[in-house]
Amino acid sequence: MMRALRLNIKQAFCNRVSLIIMFSGLALIFIYHYYYVIRYIGDGTDAFVTTAFKWIGFRDNEMDVYLLLMPVIASFPFSTSYNSDKSDGFKPFVSKGISLFPYSVTKYIVTFFCGGLLYTFPFILSLLFCKLTIPDGEPTAGSGIIN
Repeated sequence: MMRALRLNIKQAFCNRVSLIIMFSGLALIFIYHYYYVIRYIGDGTDAFVTTAFKWIGFRDNEMDVYLLLMPVIASFPFSTSYNSDKSDGFKPFVSKGISLFPYSVTKYIVTFFCGGLLYTFPFILSLLFCKLTIPDGEPTAGSGIIN
């Protein structure tokens, strides 16, 4: 079962659809970060230019769309693998080595793992970019090592 799990994980992450979703999420995060974060960094009057307010998880309208697309993003990359294995004749080959239940369990585990990673990848990346580019505040005078 572990060998089948490793094979399915490799198949899920090297899948063309998974790579397209991952790189499109990366591109969307770069675009979002430019339009909603980088353009407002020098603005000293805006008190809401902090990581807590600017990362993509805080946005209201964008999050509504993203949450509606969550099941599609999570299940789309590896959901057709069972049917493709069946049509290619790979399923009878695998079922000789392992029974149908462990084969299905590995498919469910890999779909859950791959979908969860592809769904949380933009959140983690947005939070990382915001933490790297938005200053955390003004340092107070006299709090440094050298005064």
